[in-house]
Amino acid sequence: MTNVEPLQIHSHIILKILSALDKEPIKTRILFQKIAFLILRKYKDLFQQVDFKPHTLITGFGSLKTGYRVPDVVLNILRKYKFPITRIICFTTPDGKAKREDHIIDKNLIKIDEFVILPYKEYRHTESEFFQRIEDILSKEMKEADIIIDITPLSKLFSFKLLELANKYPLPCVYLGIDKNEEDKLF
Repeated sequence: MTNVEPLQIHSHIILKILSALDKEPIKTRILFQKIAFLILRKYKDLFQQVDFKPHTLITGFGSLKTGYRVPDVVLNILRKYKFPITRIICFTTPDGKAKREDHIIDKNLIKIDEFVILPYKEYRHTESEFFQRIEDILSKEMKEADIIIDITPLSKLFSFKLLELANKYPLPCVYLGIDKNEEDKLF
């Protein structure tokens, strides 16, 4: 176990608890935030002594409605919880990429570092190019960065494959949903 792993574990636990506390009274949330601050403060020396790997968000989007916004919404929520995402890899379709490009300026969308563009059918069957390439893409990225996987976009099969890989390599994953107030929330 390296010096960084306890911090990663604590950060992962803190994100899950903060997400669960959204419905709790404000005093409970403030108390937990203070406790979380004390936990992270304990590792302050580690921050100064260790060169941390950058964080990569693996996400995607399709062409339905405002799906092109998924990477932006997920990134903003992760940053709200202080996850230092430095790189974004997006899986998408040609139509999804075109739709995002149509809105990149007027919606002030973030820059995606790398696109993997495949026809939608490639995300829907196990003999596809996506299934042949995804593990290599993750393995290559894990050499350079800590990874957070967004299992929200595209097909259910896409989500299940990413969830399977998240379990295989113990990688944190998130799902973008909405809470009872119809606001975006990561699960």
